[in-house]
Amino acid sequence: MILRYQTGKIFMLLILLFFSGTVSMIASDDFIIGKNGAPPLKIQAGFMIHNFTNPGVSVDLDVMLFQKKDREIYIPFNTAFYLHPKNSRVFYINTGIGYRWHSKGILFLSTSLCLGYIHTFVDGDLYAERKGEIVKITDTGQPGIMPYTDFTIGLDFFEDQTHQFSPFFKVLAFGQYPYNGYMLPHFGFQLGTIYSFDKGGKEK
Repeated sequence: MILRYQTGKIFMLLILLFFSGTVSMIASDDFIIGKNGAPPLKIQAGFMIHNFTNPGVSVDLDVMLFQKKDREIYIPFNTAFYLHPKNSRVFYINTGIGYRWHSKGILFLSTSLCLGYIHTFVDGDLYAERKGEIVKITDTGQPGIMPYTDFTIGLDFFEDQTHQFSPFFKVLAFGQYPYNGYMLPHFGFQLGTIYSFDKGGKEK
């Protein structure tokens, strides 16, 4: 009980720090927008390992809201599919708010808080009793909601005026509800690269 209370306090503190930095950046008027007036986009693709054993893939899109020198606020759209062999096949999609910080060198750090949808299917045939007989049935899966958070460390490489490739390593955690009446925790990591379509062309 004490451990759960302390974990809740730490989580609320992280949320407070996250949104305090976001609000302070939005309050500034030194932003960068895309060269064509549209928000810069970043697309992420990578391999995913769920619970340190189950393989998967992820494709994510970041829509930049604000950019100020070494900081970015963005809306992430995360999608992933992974396989838990002989157990389940899982797809999820989520969105929320993200914050990215770039060092004076090539290092960058980012984090996000999201809420999304998760759907699981049995990895195998599914059977049920019908009129006293065991028959094979179609698996429609189990839907659920998922609170999600991640932390990313990466490197900005291959830079030119508008495009950039950035390899990254991401640690993530999310919940799945309902699962037998409670929320099931999940963990994992991703290894991939970010491609920036437009890093921002002019200050606003």
